[in-house]
Amino acid sequence: MGENDGEKTYGWSEVAKHSSKDDLWVVINGRIYDVTDWQHDHPGGGRVLLKNGGKDVSKLFRDVGHSPDAIDMRPTFFIGRVEKQSKL
Repeated sequence: MGENDGEKTYGWSEVAKHSSKDDLWVVINGRIYDVTDWQHDHPGGGRVLLKNGGKDVSKLFRDVGHSPDAIDMRPTFFIGRVEKQSKL
């Protein structure tokens, strides 16, 4: 599924539940990514993903300066969007 077709939406309370090594989501710019299977391959190590599971990592993702390849990989992990009106 691409980032624009058939999107599901989730509230922040649901996103926050996905913060374990067996079920790990992160949010970048309102888009939710399931990075559970990426932890072991993440160049920065799985700990950084686990530490930020269930959270908005937009600023962190930007500040680290991810490569174009990393940016291009995001659709692979995309699962939906955060509801704009939802809050933790």
